[in-house]
Amino acid sequence: MKPRWIRVRKRRTQRDPEGVLQVGLLVFSATCGATLLLAACNGG
Repeated sequence: MKPRWIRVRKRRTQRDPEGVLQVGLLVFSATCGATLLLAACNGG
């Protein structure tokens, strides 16, 4: 049981950074798009 848990933890730690970066990019792009839309609506 111990070796399996260690392997699972190692796999999760390797996949976590990539997932965090992807989520960060998605949130960043979403916020930028929302701000651009708001600016366009306010400017118009």
